[in-house]
Formats: sequence, C-alpha cells, structure tokens
Amino acid sequence: MLVIKLLYNIIMGISGNLEARQIMVQQQIRAVSVLDKKILAAIGDIPRELFFDNQLSSVVYADAFLPLPLNEKSLPPSLVGRMLQALGCQLNDSVLVIGFGSGYLTACLSKLCAKVVAIDLHHIMKERASLALEKLAITNVTLLHADASDIYETIPNTIFDGAVICGAINKKSIKHFLPLIRLGGTIVLIEGDPEQPIQSLKKLTVTEAGINVIETFLCNTRVDFLKMRKAN
Repeated sequence: MLVIKLLYNIIMGISGNLEARQIMVQQQIRAVSVLDKKILAAIGDIPRELFFDNQLSSVVYADAFLPLPLNEKSLPPSLVGRMLQALGCQLNDSVLVIGFGSGYLTACLSKLCAKVVAIDLHHIMKERASLALEKLAITNVTLLHADASDIYETIPNTIFDGAVICGAINKKSIKHFLPLIRLGGTIVLIEGDPEQPIQSLKKLTVTEAGINVIETFLCNTRVDFLKMRKAN
C-alpha cells in the first residue's frame, strides 16, 4: 500500500510540474512576445524544479527571481525567454554563457545549439547545475568554475558564435568579452550602471569596429551585476 501511495505521489508530482511548465510558457513566456516555437519548446522541455532547492517547489514556476547559494539569484523565466529569443542561435552554433547561476538558462540553450560552454564564479553553482544536467542527460554543455575576468586563461584560443551574459554589466566592461565572439556573432546582455535604477536588455553584433546595437529593450526587473574578482 505504501509503495502504491509513493508511486501515486511521484506521478502526480510529475503531472503537476508538467502542467505548471505549460502554464509558465503560455502565461509568462509568450506574454513577453517570445513567440519562437523552438524557444518555447526548449523552455517547455526543461523541468525548472531540478535546478532549485526542494523548499522552492511551490514557487519554482513563478516569474520571479529565485534564491541561490551565496546570496545569488536566478533570472525569472520571462527574462530567460527574452534573452534566448534575442540571441537567435542556430542549431550548429557554439555559445558562451557567462554567470550561469542555477544552470536553467544553459539547459534551455542546450536544446537550441550544438555546444554550450558556461562559466560561473562560484564552484557550488557548477556542482548543482552539473547534477541537474546529468539527470536530464544533457551532454553538449561544458560547465566551468572560473572568474569572467580570467576567461582568456580559462578557455584560450576559443571563438564562439554567440554569448549570453546573465548578470548586469556596464558599457565599459562589455569590451572585455568581444574577442571571444566571431565577427557577425551576437552578444545578449543586461546593460546598466550600478548607480542608476534603469537597465536595458541589449542584442549586440560584433563588428570589426567593435559592436553594433541591434535591439534594446527596457528591463522590467533589476538584475544583479555580474561578479568578477578583478576589475576590467
């Protein structure tokens, strides 16, 4: 009888999470004009609960920042969707993720491109995200524990088709990452000033002269700034 009850709870939990995922896609992701079918399918395919502590299970599909270790926070699902759509990667692309945090955006991205290399300043983030990716049998992601300011020592002689920077960054620091992206490649980031309340989601294209700003959207939430031990 106990075994039957446990199986029932597991099945109901899976069913409930799947329904919550579908509601999230329809009411949160599509609501911010993320309409690319590949992105909606990728987000709908990844169970968010694997990337967060069990005590957050009741809010894991809320469109909110969720707490992570070391006072870090994950990005809300709607912002994840907007960033993935802005990136617009192709199935044969290689993409760099800087500040992967929970690993949820990285997992969604793995469904949209050939290869993802993701770095984070905190080793505990790598440990947690690695477990989630292993449960999902995702094999095209490499997670690295590294400081973004040392990225050229961490992944030398590597060029990517695109990049997503998951923490806010000021305009001056963007230049630090440009040599990592091929000409014509795309960088998606949150740009802001620590002294100012307004931040913008930006899509940039790398050019010989530097960058072109392709799209700019105001953020309706304030994202924590990317942590780097060394100033640039």
